[in-house]
Amino acid sequence: MAGLILEVSEETFENDVLASKLPVLLDLWAPWCGPCKAVAPVLNNLAPEYEGALVIAKLDVEKYPAVQKRLGVRGIPTLILFREGKEVSRVVGVKRADEFRRWLAEEGITAPEGANAVRVDQGAGAGAFHGDAELREWLLARLCRRAAAGCVDAANSSTWYDGKGSMTTAMVSHASAEVFTQVTGMPASFGAALEFCTPGAVDEQSVLRLLEDVRPGADLRQVGARLALHMLGDSMADWPALLGAELDTVRTTWISLGNRKLAGESVGKAEWQALASALEAVSAKPRAPERAAQTEILVSLRALTPLPASDDTGAWGGGLTYGGRFLKKVLAGILLGWTTEFGIEAFRDGWFQALEAKQPGGKFTQESLGDARNAWIAEHGDKQAVMDAFYRDYQANLAPVYENAIAELKRLIQAAPVVVAQA
Repeated sequence: MAGLILEVSEETFENDVLASKLPVLLDLWAPWCGPCKAVAPVLNNLAPEYEGALVIAKLDVEKYPAVQKRLGVRGIPTLILFREGKEVSRVVGVKRADEFRRWLAEEGITAPEGANAVRVDQGAGAGAFHGDAELREWLLARLCRRAAAGCVDAANSSTWYDGKGSMTTAMVSHASAEVFTQVTGMPASFGAALEFCTPGAVDEQSVLRLLEDVRPGADLRQVGARLALHMLGDSMADWPALLGAELDTVRTTWISLGNRKLAGESVGKAEWQALASALEAVSAKPRAPERAAQTEILVSLRALTPLPASDDTGAWGGGLTYGGRFLKKVLAGILLGWTTEFGIEAFRDGWFQALEAKQPGGKFTQESLGDARNAWIAEHGDKQAVMDAFYRDYQANLAPVYENAIAELKRLIQAAPVVVAQA
């Protein structure tokens, strides 16, 4: 891909940029600039997509500061769009591929239809490790070292603090899902799938089990969506009995629309809007405590409606990373034969809230809270015992759910096509 990026110098600037017959997207960068390095693989993926419609060029401002001064560039990376020798627009900072596409489209520049279709990144993160085997080995080796040192753990959100984090953040030393995509070449949806499948404390074997099948250049954009469809359609669950007919209809409609979209069919905006309206209607209805599983399933369904693009970090973070913890708990409860047990925590919270409202001033004192806890155990000790037992052996109870998810993840990874052929 790098062969399609034009290297510009101070001597060639006039001819390569200002005299170009095609529009030119000029990336002003420097070797010491970390954000510039994050932009580079995005431009490498865009270059073949826009070949024949746009020239993508780079200029090292460390080597050619006079050009930087001439263009009035203060911070890098700065990307300037030229047409017929004149600047028409510029952006500063790291952008995703889809953001670059929108910006270019606003300036009237679109990729030639069908050009390099097999090898082009149609969304951020279409080529794992940017097709670079050495980058793959380096990132996995670092992640394995951190896992062996106890610095990698399961997480419900992207965190990176004091040299410790989750599977995706420890891979790139950053909490941002956008940085994960830019550094690894893998989409945010796949990162969320990795977090969903990360069981408890992570060791080197866990890292390799999840990532050993990821080939350089693999197109993983559908993996997260297909994993979500698999887990929310898992045949182990009696979904109608668990969710009730109305919410189960929403669930099955979401699966149907999602499968159609992934199969390349056109799913109209009206269909997604109708589903979102039905989901909101169900969400607004009060639920008895024993139907608490409905509320937990809603977290994922609401975040993933409509089925998000693979680089929608917020939706996938909410739907699989954060919402996934509720989904895994529900599936674990199903395997334990739970029915009304799903509502234990909601029932307990309601019980304490009702009792607190009767206290003087509507608040517990330390003494009255202790009395309330004793009363709860006396009246509902059997319910509390179920909840305590579940969390005491939490990882063991979730183990079958993780095994199911990991097996599906590995199957999807192995089936993913390689879209970037690069030595």
